[in-house]
Amino acid sequence: MKKIPILIIASTAAVIGLVYIQLNWLKTSRELMEETFNQRVCMALCATVEEEGVSNFFNPSPSCEVVANDVKDVPGATLFGIVQDPQFKQNLQEALRFYQIDLPYQIEVEQQLSPVITSFPNVDTYQCGSHTSATIGDTSVNLSFPEKEAYFYEKLRMMLLASVLILLFISSLFIFANWRLWKQKRQAEINVDFFNNMAHEFRTPLTNISLASSRMAKKEMHLQDNRFLNIIKKESGKLMHQVERVLHLANLENGDYQLQKENLNLKNMIENVVTDLNMQLRDQEATVDFSKINTNLIVFADKLHLENVFKNLIDNSLKYRQGAPNISISTEVTNQGIFIKFSDNGIGISKANQAFVFDKFHRVGTGNQHNSKGFGLGLAYVKMILEKHCGHVNVVSEGNNGSRFELFLPKT
Repeated sequence: MKKIPILIIASTAAVIGLVYIQLNWLKTSRELMEETFNQRVCMALCATVEEEGVSNFFNPSPSCEVVANDVKDVPGATLFGIVQDPQFKQNLQEALRFYQIDLPYQIEVEQQLSPVITSFPNVDTYQCGSHTSATIGDTSVNLSFPEKEAYFYEKLRMMLLASVLILLFISSLFIFANWRLWKQKRQAEINVDFFNNMAHEFRTPLTNISLASSRMAKKEMHLQDNRFLNIIKKESGKLMHQVERVLHLANLENGDYQLQKENLNLKNMIENVVTDLNMQLRDQEATVDFSKINTNLIVFADKLHLENVFKNLIDNSLKYRQGAPNISISTEVTNQGIFIKFSDNGIGISKANQAFVFDKFHRVGTGNQHNSKGFGLGLAYVKMILEKHCGHVNVVSEGNNGSRFELFLPKT
């Protein structure tokens, strides 16, 4: 759930990027459309000029630029007369329709106050811009289209409408998804707070039950071997252990605990863990083989939490057993760090469960049997501790063929 704000920020950036790309695409389409329009107008005007015999004064170039051979040979009055000729207007209209331009236009002859400066001496060109103009000496013919913007809008209308609908659809999905994420995050926070508060509330009466049973056994000597009192002590101890695990995991998630790392002998740690679990191992006739671990292998880690990790893995092997549990612990040293491998001969973990086995409160299904007890926090705790040590944990398993958990701790 801590990743939800990152997901929301990333999705917001993606939507903003999509809007920017869409607007830029529309702008580019508009520019390409205008460029195509201007080229067609230029070709239509060039074709009309040639048909009217003005080509005696101009030499069209391949780029639709019409160059004046001699500016002085084409006075403004002559150019004005050519433009006013009905045949010229009819030819121009037909040329524009040929190039699929059916818009009302305005044409006028304008006297220039100063000659047009170009890169060639005594040379002027037809130009295509917001309107098309033909400049001859100090006189220019201007061709403009008052409804040009409406024409472009009409062409882009379907494209613009589709873009708006797509953006609205994506934005709606984005808002709905973010709303759902925030709602789930809030619900998860409420559930976690409730669970932690409940654990705190359980701890006080459990502590009182444990103290009362211990004092009763000390005060009344004949109750020390009482079966019912021993059951109370044993079961309250188990429940207290589960409550402490929940609270401890919550503190780790909230960052309230800092690892106390030190150089530790790995084999000695595993020996201590096996000794602490000796009663459970003996009850289930389990064997633990760690003879292949190098006696001088040193790890830099938090002793308390790493031992708890080992206990959780061995405890899982005892819970999900088939027959007498055989647990093997081995190590592999690489240039990057140390792999610690826990293998057993238990019921194994299916491929479907392996993706979720390290999630909190997830427990591997065993059909209608409920022999194994717990909240499903053990492997989530293992994963969290390994990540806080900058390491990781993987599981390798096939159904009914046991499981192997591979822990990696980097070198210091």
